[in-house]
Amino acid sequence: MDLHSHPIIRPLRILEGFDVSKNDTDPRGLPVLGTDNKVAGTVVDMWVDTSEMMFRFIEVEFSLENGGRRILLLVPFARIKSDGVKALNIYAAQLANVPATKSEVISKDNSTYITSGQDRASDCYRDTHRNHVRVSRSPGQARHTAQPAVLHH
Repeated sequence: MDLHSHPIIRPLRILEGFDVSKNDTDPRGLPVLGTDNKVAGTVVDMWVDTSEMMFRFIEVEFSLENGGRRILLLVPFARIKSDGVKALNIYAAQLANVPATKSEVISKDNSTYITSGQDRASDCYRDTHRNHVRVSRSPGQARHTAQPAVLHH
């Protein structure tokens, strides 16, 4: 929770004034490929760590043939390009085994992220490298933290 009792990590669809920087590729609607170059699903949203002004997760929706469910792909394990998102070190078929997303928020506790509403934790963000897609705020939006409005590399 932030200082205003809001969850820190939330999808763009429920955040006012946040968006993908206009200088970067907006991956929403792009296909997600595994390392085998097979399509696993489609990007439907990006999840923002509002305290650090950076994307943490890519929300991927599978086709109806593959269950029509949604998962969260960790940003450090993906490369976002103008023609699609490539998941690193995982085949398209293996993405089907990732736990489905169960809620609209993710908790953050001592640099450990709880993903997909499961009892699984990942501390891979402790020293995360910044991905090349940045968060931006609409002009005039009140800031909740002292973080910059646009994350720079």
